[in-house]
Amino acid sequence: MGFDVDLAAAVDPMGTSDAGIPEGAALLAFATSAQSETRDLGSTREALQDALGQYGVVEAAATVAAFNGLVRVADGTGIQLDAGLEIASAVARRDLGLDDFAGAANTPNRGEAATETPVPVEELFG
Repeated sequence: MGFDVDLAAAVDPMGTSDAGIPEGAALLAFATSAQSETRDLGSTREALQDALGQYGVVEAAATVAAFNGLVRVADGTGIQLDAGLEIASAVARRDLGLDDFAGAANTPNRGEAATETPVPVEELFG
């Protein structure tokens, strides 16, 4: 679709950016509220429904739930980044502060590859 996505917006719990995607501000507010179980979950859900409709809320909630579950399984089982992804994502992880998350401790050499030639984040998932 050709969006210029700002990944830093996704890890900024106080942000109000749309991250460069349609209805991104409503999606990020809902995801942050759902993940953090904040008191404004009802209002962020209503705002998201106004923006994307009922099915958009269901898809967003399912996505939040899936990622929450995947992270819990990965952290609980100690899954590490494989060597290729560790190197390819080093600069993005550093720039986004992802190595500061508790689950990053599962990859013992994290951060050492940050001096490698950076790979654009979109290439990691393309």
